[in-house]
Amino acid sequence: MRFKNIYLLLILFLFAVNANAQWNPFKKKTAEDCILEKIKDTRGEDAVRALQQSCYMKYDSESSSSGDDKFLKEKVKREKKCDLDADAYKYHHFFAIIANNKPSTQITISNIKRPKYNQQERTIELQNNNSFGLSGVFIGFLNGKTCTSNKNDYEVTTYCSRNTKEGISPGSYGKLPCGSVPADAARLGFCVIGYSPIYDQFNDDLLIFKEKNGLCNQ
Repeated sequence: MRFKNIYLLLILFLFAVNANAQWNPFKKKTAEDCILEKIKDTRGEDAVRALQQSCYMKYDSESSSSGDDKFLKEKVKREKKCDLDADAYKYHHFFAIIANNKPSTQITISNIKRPKYNQQERTIELQNNNSFGLSGVFIGFLNGKTCTSNKNDYEVTTYCSRNTKEGISPGSYGKLPCGSVPADAARLGFCVIGYSPIYDQFNDDLLIFKEKNGLCNQ
């Protein structure tokens, strides 16, 4: 038993010496340093991946310890180009057909099915058949049955949303609260003319959609 205790103390001593030899107060902090420093207070797989992503965005990494790290670093670069960084969820990135008549916007809106506006509740219900979630939709009321991309055709417009992290998941039917509109808007027809996506760090569908449709910075 005494021999084992001495052996354990020797191992701990060597480890301490080795750690002190590598410590350098002037060394540039890396993403790996950031992760090691904060990982002890992190619980759950999603939280760990969020920590990794945050650290890789904040610090340059001096090493590539694994294939997973390389993939994550590359994904962070792609997200920066597509305005999908770690803070993206804080803002409504808004794509409106009346302001941006791109095929990708029209495709997204065409995948919004069975919209029903409730004037009394001031809500809209719809089926989201897109590959990513919707945090909000922009609707316009017009005196007619044909949706157009001309802003002047809409007598009233309003935005329906909860927040940028919640909404209607892909392939789901759901409801969103809307802003106020005049009471007589109910007599008009309405169209979904814009949308804002849900920003989910752990779902790449929105990232792939933006890359595929040229919605990212070069």
